Amino acid sequence: MDPKKNIQELLQQIIGAQITLEEHTIDSDKETFCGILESWVASWEKQQYIYELYQIDLQGYDESLYEIIDDFVMLYFKNSRLSDLILWYVYERKNIFGGENDYAKLYNSKSGNEIDITSTEKFWFLIQEIVNNTVKVDDLEVIELEDDEGEEDDEEEE
Repeated sequence: MDPKKNIQELLQQIIGAQITLEEHTIDSDKETFCGILESWVASWEKQQYIYELYQIDLQGYDESLYEIIDDFVMLYFKNSRLSDLILWYVYERKNIFGGENDYAKLYNSKSGNEIDITSTEKFWFLIQEIVNNTVKVDDLEVIELEDDEGEEDDEEEE
């Protein structure tokens, strides 16, 4: 007999209700990661938008929440360079007051190719390549956005 079915029947007897067991898959990891990242980015962008439009600084209010999220990213991914890349994706990749295409560019310095991270799903696949050692995070280079005066941002991604 199928072990999954045995466990399901045993749990149904204990609980006294019908249950369904679902297997954890890479697709569910991807969907979870993308959903979290999309919500996180949207929350960050709303905070920045409110500040720019109304000069209401919510950073003090939300700071501990963002610190917790940042710490979980660093704890989960363990690789500080990979964690830094994820934090960059959320906090620095996009100029929310620029045009539709106002995003910093990410390149593989070894191949010279731009890396498409225009969606959270594409970013997920990059993270998987880094985790599986097919891409080295140290080979990634960020080309920063230009500010309103046309000068490049002073901060550089390490």
